[in-house]
Amino acid sequence: MNAAPSHATVLTPVGDSDRSDLIDSLRGFSLLGILVVNFWGSAGTRMPGLDNFVNDAIEVVAQTSFYPLFQFMFGMGFAVQLSRARERGSPVVRLYVRRLLALLLIGTVHRVFIWKGDVLVQYAVLGFLLIVVHRMRDRWLIPIAVLVVAGTLSYRQVGPLWDRVLLGPDAAQLRELGFMECRVPPGGRSMCAERRASPEDVGRVAAYRAAVSERWKEKSVRGFLSPRGLSSDTFGCFLLGFLAGRRKLLQDAGRYMKAFVRTAAFALPLVIAAQFAIRLWTRRPELATQYLYIVEDYGTTILYISSFAIAFAALPRVAARLRVFAAPGKLGLTNYLMQSVVMTLPFEAYGLGLTKPSTAAWFVLNVLFFFAVQVPLSRWWSARYLFGPMEWVWRSLTYGQRQPMRRVT
Repeated sequence: MNAAPSHATVLTPVGDSDRSDLIDSLRGFSLLGILVVNFWGSAGTRMPGLDNFVNDAIEVVAQTSFYPLFQFMFGMGFAVQLSRARERGSPVVRLYVRRLLALLLIGTVHRVFIWKGDVLVQYAVLGFLLIVVHRMRDRWLIPIAVLVVAGTLSYRQVGPLWDRVLLGPDAAQLRELGFMECRVPPGGRSMCAERRASPEDVGRVAAYRAAVSERWKEKSVRGFLSPRGLSSDTFGCFLLGFLAGRRKLLQDAGRYMKAFVRTAAFALPLVIAAQFAIRLWTRRPELATQYLYIVEDYGTTILYISSFAIAFAALPRVAARLRVFAAPGKLGLTNYLMQSVVMTLPFEAYGLGLTKPSTAAWFVLNVLFFFAVQVPLSRWWSARYLFGPMEWVWRSLTYGQRQPMRRVT
């Protein structure tokens, strides 16, 4: 098997000696959070006390705080690739475009044939914007990132009201439902669900064809390029991750220890205050509720990043325990797609057609799958292969030729 040509070394995966345990562990931790929030349980009435407790706990620590974290890590990955390319004096844009196109292809297959909750398509589309701004200085990128996040979050709150004024209540509601395939109302449970026929009504093949047809029609790249599709804070989080990666905040966490401590000390009481306000301020306006949840979600995300950085910089015993997330973090794309396959097939009409478990049972299934399957499997695979199977596909598509896979012993 031939190695990649010299011009293709710009975006090659980071070697073991160059990898950051902190970044890999934080990426693996975000995968666990994405698993929990993507595949949440149903109404949770079978064991009301336990289910409601687990539901509340997920809302506090995971509900939407892991999406910004996942996006942050994506932006940081681009910064790391760009930094390595510049150190070698190599161009980065051409290969990065091919990398995004490959991700777009993988995401489209995932969205249409496996699970409609895919985020890879959106990441690939919005990832092109990073190319546009990657040469800008930090003094410009920082306010742009803050404005993008604040602006898109505000638009998500004000946009539906503006739609009602311009389009009327019925048209506005249809537009909202057409775009939002998965919504989590403030303080509520996930409303993600695929319309499907029962196994008794149609065969599994017919059910799968119907599901694929529905996913194909529901959301396309064009949807992400619409004003509402772009009214996502995803790109803002990309920018924040890109800035952190360019400044090597996590690659050299010890150098920024005081800043991380101050950030954590600021974020923790902010999250606690938002939680108390959400639960005790019963007569708050709806808009205030929305922004309280934003403060809670982003405050939790910042707290996670700062806590991991502090642990790896100054708390070796804690860092040793957090390294359990490093192996799945190295195989991020593979594990993300594996979660979709394993957590959807048992409950789809074209799979086993099982009834979804309650919130607590679903949470236990997610955690067990991550720690009992994905962690040990990732360790076993990483010891034998250079990168995960889907990372290999992604890299091979990027360079247009088959890449080496096995480790040389």
